[in-house]
Amino acid sequence: MRRPFFARLRRRRPEFIKSSSTRHRAAICPHHAAGMMKTRLLQSLYQYDLRMLLWFMHTRHRQLWVTVARAFSRSGDGVLQILLPSLLWLLDRDNGPALFAATALAFAVERPLYWILKNSCQRRRPPEAIPSFHSVIVASDRFSFPSGHTGAAFLLATITTEHYGTLALPLYLWSSAVGISRVVLGVHFPTDILAGALLGSGIAWVANTLYLAQFAV
Repeated sequence: MRRPFFARLRRRRPEFIKSSSTRHRAAICPHHAAGMMKTRLLQSLYQYDLRMLLWFMHTRHRQLWVTVARAFSRSGDGVLQILLPSLLWLLDRDNGPALFAATALAFAVERPLYWILKNSCQRRRPPEAIPSFHSVIVASDRFSFPSGHTGAAFLLATITTEHYGTLALPLYLWSSAVGISRVVLGVHFPTDILAGALLGSGIAWVANTLYLAQFAV
């Protein structure tokens, strides 16, 4: 019987895992790394985070994953976040204008908050945090936490679902694929994706609720 992937990885490359994990933990938030490393729960989380990243980078059919990931990553660059609300505004005079306004409000909050979090925590991206690691693409900025692509994708999916119900649920599949693609391409750790999804979804729900409470007739 074949060993599970993580067990085989630990057996083959123990020193790599050990050194990578040490640098990874220090990369989470340099100003607080010493205190964080004393917490066993966080250390376990960092180990899991690293191993999940390495699993994506060494899984079978790697080239196919990368090809698909490139396409989904590009789809999350921001065009759809503008195009979809604009089209719904033009085509659906009942729900479209409210969705467009709520989306604009949500992004007006999410983008500055995302920028503050990313530049406050200053978590290094995998190529900088892990020895001998190379990403498939070059990220547009230096820091990793949270994932901006994932946050924007889940924001759009959440607001659209709030207005159109189950018809918009496929957007959650798309936004999840966008998040996973950023890990496959090697520019984010899995917890960056989780944080981005929670940030985007939470702000979308609050912004949509506030907008409807203030302006809905």
